[in-house]
Amino acid sequence: MIEINKEKNIELIKFLNQEKLNKKINNKKIYTFYNKCLIKSIIELKKKFNNIDNKNICIENGINMIYYIFFILIFYTNNIKLTIFLLERSILFYTEFIIMSQDKKLIDQICFIPNINDALFFTYKKTLGPLKICNMKVKNDQLIIRDICRFINLLFKDCILNNGCNFDNLNYIQNELYRELVLLINQNNKEKMSQINNFIIEIVSKKIDIKKKILIINLFLNLLNSYEKLNKKINYDFIIKNLINELETIKFLKNQNIKEYKIYKILINNNEL
Repeated sequence: MIEINKEKNIELIKFLNQEKLNKKINNKKIYTFYNKCLIKSIIELKKKFNNIDNKNICIENGINMIYYIFFILIFYTNNIKLTIFLLERSILFYTEFIIMSQDKKLIDQICFIPNINDALFFTYKKTLGPLKICNMKVKNDQLIIRDICRFINLLFKDCILNNGCNFDNLNYIQNELYRELVLLINQNNKEKMSQINNFIIEIVSKKIDIKKKILIINLFLNLLNSYEKLNKKINYDFIIKNLINELETIKFLKNQNIKEYKIYKILINNNEL
């Protein structure tokens, strides 16, 4: 059995190495494909897990798994088609394992109850094999695109797990934040990325409508990018404090340019409310 598994691992590594491409993929393209894959995968997870126990936990872990597998494969192979193919296959492995693990007849036969960690381990083994992740060299621009997609992950998980099952909201998130997030791709500002991450985590924790959350995040990203264009020093604490306060006053969303909002005009001029 050990020899068989070893041979399969060798075959998988050979396959991945054969399909490697030398030309690096444009980061904007990575961002676009990741979003499309993630939305499609979430719909698939939701559909497959409709009638199982611990549905939300299984979906959340599935979304984390998608992120992990996608970026390991895309950085290792530079092959978007291969990455998408193996990602779709990994979702099949994961969902089928979870569904089978809740089959009482099967559980009685194998004498133990598999859990989500077993499903994840099985899927990683089938998809990534013995890839030595620690030896992979990830460049700064790759770290940035990975971080940007992690922001989307946080928002998509919040949308699905805490704001109902309206899949239109996934497209809404993508459309509303696309421009400002794409502007981050060519930047190399660790403090800015860290502040954005912390801000999104804080906003996601709020029990408010997802569209209000996206509005505030959009305002935050616009302000940061506008400050840089104007060559102004960014006072993160000042901006965050006032935007968090603004959450309490939003009664409805206006259909207008983000820069026409009163809060944007005040903060871009460094004025306290």
